[in-house]
Order: sequence, then structure tokens, then C-alpha cells
Amino acid sequence: MTAAALEVDAHVAGRVRAALTVASGERVALVGPNGSGKSTLVELVAGLVRPTAGHVRLGGRTVADAATWVPPHERHVGLLGQEPLLFDHLSVVENVAFGLRAQGVPRGRARAEAEGWLEAVGVPELVGVRRARLSGGQAARVALARALASRPQVLVLDEPSASLDVRAAAQVRHLLAGQERHATLLVSHDVLDVLTLADRVVVLEAGEVVDDAPTDLALTLPRSDFAAHFAGLGRVHGTAVAGGLRLADGTVLPGVATTVPSAAPVAGAEAWAVLAPTALRLVDGEGGPGDLPLVVDGVSPRGDHALVTGRLGDAAGARVSAWASLADAARLERAATNDLPDGALGRAWCRADPSGSTIYAR
Repeated sequence: MTAAALEVDAHVAGRVRAALTVASGERVALVGPNGSGKSTLVELVAGLVRPTAGHVRLGGRTVADAATWVPPHERHVGLLGQEPLLFDHLSVVENVAFGLRAQGVPRGRARAEAEGWLEAVGVPELVGVRRARLSGGQAARVALARALASRPQVLVLDEPSASLDVRAAAQVRHLLAGQERHATLLVSHDVLDVLTLADRVVVLEAGEVVDDAPTDLALTLPRSDFAAHFAGLGRVHGTAVAGGLRLADGTVLPGVATTVPSAAPVAGAEAWAVLAPTALRLVDGEGGPGDLPLVVDGVSPRGDHALVTGRLGDAAGARVSAWASLADAARLERAATNDLPDGALGRAWCRADPSGSTIYAR
């Protein structure tokens, strides 16, 4: 069996206890809320922190465990962070060639290879330019060329589009998608990064892996509230029944059972409903049979409608989104009362469209 390009099964006291692998040529996204341990895992891979227990292996070679420690510059890990971190005193081509020169590659050959990588990322004209004259998008491309030029065994992308404007982020995303495939660990808060680049998604919460699945499965049938929110979906817990999901108060949320065999719900057993924003709509008045109470904490105008966010039932309920007319959204804010939970804007009733609600168990 071929060894994974990256294998982590490690514990850093008080920060993370997790296991993940990345195969050669595979792109794996690591997502999770702030403080979940994503940065610690990146530091474990790059050699910036030692594990309290466990191991880190690159291509089958142990680079960190109780008896082994390989320093960062000997790991062949290419790290592209939120900031390009280019050397101000070097030209663009010298920045790209820096890693090669550190590996002992002769100056002429290193420069030629660096120029080739600048061509590959679409900025060959920047060869002699200094950092101060680069735009954010240009600097990101140069940093990518530098990371790739060092011939990494594993490429780590830590929020590669976080500091870029929308246009530059899209350009870098397109560039990364078109590059020759390396074993890649992508850390991102941007669902577009994940959808565009990742084959698989690992969800980390409170320092532990709570899901590890192909991208489409992890984001369409999420195993955690964070993953649902990351994908722009609502996630509601209940009991599977014919035609929907029975909630704790006895209300049945109408929906359609998933066609994914491994996540098929069983009648009478624990299940979840995942709701697209278009699945719920605000209704006038007190609602009727089957309508769901909503504590609203956000209203965002979207053209001729508004996206209303809140929690089903009460302030501790499942977080969902619903569409409303601008008039209904305005009426909601005008009707706010003093008995609302902290941060709430109002109370409303919403109605579910079964076609926008998927019932599943995974």
C-alpha cells in the first residue's frame, strides 16, 4: 500500500487531538469555527509545534513523534498563508528562487526555475519588481509560485484568499484549481474555496474531527451545526417520520428523504433536516397548522426580498434562514416587543416547502 502524502494522528495538550490523512494528489479542506484547532494542525504539519503525543508522517516518513523531530526546513512542506510574507529587499524572481537556493540549487538554475513558475502562475512580467509595487493579487500569485517552486511534498494553503478583494480571490482560486495536483491541505472560512478546490472536507470542532467526507456530502448533509452554517444551510434535529421530521414540540417539518443510501433516515429514529434558505418563508399573522415559530435576529435585504435569520422555536433552537418580502421584514421590525431574548429583532411564523428540506441520518 502506498503511504499517504500526509498523515497526522497527534495530540497537542489543550489545543487539538485529531487524525487526518491526505493522499498524493488529493486536496483536503480543513474547516471549523475559530479556536477549533485548525492553526495548531497547520503548525504540526509545518513543524512549528511539537505534538504532546502521537505522530506526523510525510510520505510514510515520521517527522514528529516522541523520539523524532524533523525541523521545518527539512520537511518539504510548502506553506501559503493569509499574508504573502515576501522579502521586501528581494525582487520577485529572487523571492521565488529563495527556497531553491536554500536547498542548494545553483543560482542560474534556481532563477530559471523561478521564472518558469512565475510564467505558470501568470505573472512573468513581474520578474524584477519589488514587493512594495505589487498588488494584493500579484503578491498572492508570487507567494504561490514560491511555495510550488520549492517542490513541496505537501502544500498547505492557510486562508489563501482571506486578505484579497473579491476579484483577486476569484483569480487566485482559479489559479489554484488549474495547477498540477499536489497533496494539499486547505484551511479556509470561504465556502467557495472549499467547493472549488477540495475533494474532501474535514470538520474540526473543539480540537476534534467531527466529520471527514467527500465535499458534496459534507456540505449538503452536514454532521454539525457549524458545517451547516458554513454551507449556508439550516440544520434541524428530530425524529424521522413519513413525509418529514417530527420536532421536539410535535410539529412535523415536511421534507424529502435523501437519496444517499448511507444517510437514509429510518422512520422513528433520530434524524436531521437540512434546509436551504429558500425552503422557509415568513407568513402573515400567527401562522397555521404546521407553521413554525421563529425568533428573528437578522434581516438582510436582497433585491426585492429580504433574508431573515433566526432560531426555530426559541433563542436556543436550530439556526435557520427564511425569505420574506421587504414589507414583511419591515413589519417584523416595527412589531418588536420588550420581551424578546437578547439580540433578537422580533418573532414570526414561517412555512416550510418540502422540496427545500432534505431529511437524513449520518
